[in-house]
Amino acid sequence: MKSVWRQSGLPAEGLASQTGAGFAYIAAVFSGSRFPSRRFTIRYARACGADHHVLLKVWEDEHGRRHHPVEHQQTQQPHSAPAYHQFP
Repeated sequence: MKSVWRQSGLPAEGLASQTGAGFAYIAAVFSGSRFPSRRFTIRYARACGADHHVLLKVWEDEHGRRHHPVEHQQTQQPHSAPAYHQFP
């Protein structure tokens, strides 16, 4: 997310005012110590001039990974050749 903001050229004050979030919240998101809300992610994308659909897709993937790590790992494994079973 931080790279999206850097590319936007938006000053920190503008980012805070356009997202409605405080500097502490934004800093916590940037550092990874806080997971952003869905609403913040949409506002953030719009403030930075980014496609909010793209950032929401990333948000949904990460949200799913954090809340269902085992299921996500099973569905995200690279596709391999089918396993063949030997029958007696």
